[in-house]
Amino acid sequence: MKELNKDFFKDNTERKINNVGINTQPYLLKELCANVSTQDVMFVVKNRVEGRKVLNTLQFLIDREVLFFPEWDSAPYENISPSQSLLHERMKTLFQLISSS
Repeated sequence: MKELNKDFFKDNTERKINNVGINTQPYLLKELCANVSTQDVMFVVKNRVEGRKVLNTLQFLIDREVLFFPEWDSAPYENISPSQSLLHERMKTLFQLISSS
């Protein structure tokens, strides 16, 4: 992957990068994290499976904490609750976010 232009990180404004291939995502994130060491990076994927793939690869590539916030496993108006493991993971991630501030 071509190295990101250093001007991309010149100021602290929010940046959006779209349409990144699944195999490129962890390496792009590694580059982003290396250049914004004092800031948090949020990365959104389209589903839990893609998110887990990126998470697993990223945990080996960078020396920073990586958090995962999975989507709900039920539709908003279904008459069933989300699974306990999913609720636990979401709450754990939210707690870690507020604790590290």
